[in-house]
Amino acid sequence: AGLDTSFADVSHEGLCATLPAYAQLSEKIQRVLEAEQWTACGAFVRLSTRSPKDAGLLESHPRYREVVEEEMRAVCGEGPPSANGRLHALLTAATRLVCSHSAADAMWAMVRSERVRTDLIGAIMHMDTQPFNFHVVIRQWADL
Repeated sequence: AGLDTSFADVSHEGLCATLPAYAQLSEKIQRVLEAEQWTACGAFVRLSTRSPKDAGLLESHPRYREVVEEEMRAVCGEGPPSANGRLHALLTAATRLVCSHSAADAMWAMVRSERVRTDLIGAIMHMDTQPFNFHVVIRQWADL
């Protein structure tokens, strides 16, 4: 008895139109990104419990192929990639893909993250006995 995730294939605009709480959270995130002027440099958006860092590994990410190919070229050059080179490129790409330049980016990651979903399901399952208080944390992106 898990959470219905059939919405995961719905567009950001479609989710905003059908889920008022989704639209409100998205608007708040976008306001912060614009007020802090982080739309160009990006931001890391997460829950106070855990981040959606696993979303960067999803091949369904709109920019997955583009970013992985960029990283493969950067790490491996034009020659055949080694196993270590492929892994390094994939992990670097996955990290880049969780950098949000818009609320749509941030919400895409959070909606599809198994880590975030696990925390939310746990909170929902125990909300009668253990109230929860999640926060959305937004910080400027820092390349490490």
